[in-house]
Amino acid sequence: MAIMLHLSPETNTNIFAHDPYEFIRFLNYLESNFERIYLLGDIYDTLMSNKIGGDIDIFYKIIENNKEITNIFLKPNYYHISGNHDLITSDIFNAPEQEILDIDGIKILLTHGHQYGAFTNNLKFVGEFWTWLGGKLLKYGLDDIWQFIYDIDLKSCFRFNKSCPFQKWAIKELINKDAEIIITGHTHTGAVINHGNKLFMNSGTCIDGKYSYLSLDTKLQDFRLNTAW
Repeated sequence: MAIMLHLSPETNTNIFAHDPYEFIRFLNYLESNFERIYLLGDIYDTLMSNKIGGDIDIFYKIIENNKEITNIFLKPNYYHISGNHDLITSDIFNAPEQEILDIDGIKILLTHGHQYGAFTNNLKFVGEFWTWLGGKLLKYGLDDIWQFIYDIDLKSCFRFNKSCPFQKWAIKELINKDAEIIITGHTHTGAVINHGNKLFMNSGTCIDGKYSYLSLDTKLQDFRLNTAW
């Protein structure tokens, strides 16, 4: 099971927008129905700071503001993948940018997906700059500019068909890693799409008070996108 969030320390950049107690009920539901829960990157918005590349002080402020939720994330049945907004967690939680699972003979590649982007050209520092810039725009109330840039990035890299460049990148990753299923986030666009004998999945994101997550039953080979619980 995979989900993606955006916890931020500041009200005007907090696109998480869930009531914390209701979201904890959601997490309790997931724990009751799934053996493992994968946090698929962008859990903490540590790049929305004064420092390009992430700010550990911002991370601890987020933890302080979301103690109950983050304590749940430290349980042994939760696993972290780092995204472009929370690259700092790769050091703090030893969270990889990619991980391969072998469950019931099915190889699954987990990755946030920020390695591909319309504006980044796979260059880490460029991606970090764009994320930092987006945080600044939100912080200073320039939401319309942020949304304009975000829409260009999303429309240029994600489509619900086989010509989608983000999916093409994902399938190449699958082939290179000799896996069958790839689970991504990053685009905030939930999807389950077959590519021949390969399966592309995107968790969407649990922001703006909405729910979006993937459920995987490898024994029954049942792989679903869920938008309610």
